[in-house]
Amino acid sequence: MTPLFGEDGVGVGSAPEPIFIFFTELADRIHRECTGSERKRVLQLLEHWRQEQAEARSNDPSQGQLIKQAIDLAIEITKNAFIPPCARDE
Repeated sequence: MTPLFGEDGVGVGSAPEPIFIFFTELADRIHRECTGSERKRVLQLLEHWRQEQAEARSNDPSQGQLIKQAIDLAIEITKNAFIPPCARDE
């Protein structure tokens, strides 16, 4: 299976560190109980990464939009992954 993002965060290649960290931490936390501070830490990482990508987006606006959408989706998944199903907004 080919990775979605390259080392620079775009294109095809090995996954950049923020993506690897996010999905590793998310998978780990989904399988065990977590705290609100852990959730905040993952969200802070994603928000920081979103800001970095926004600054780099001027080089290739079309690719930057795809990255922004992926980060926004990851943020949404993270928010919901740490909230018990009975506490989620419907």
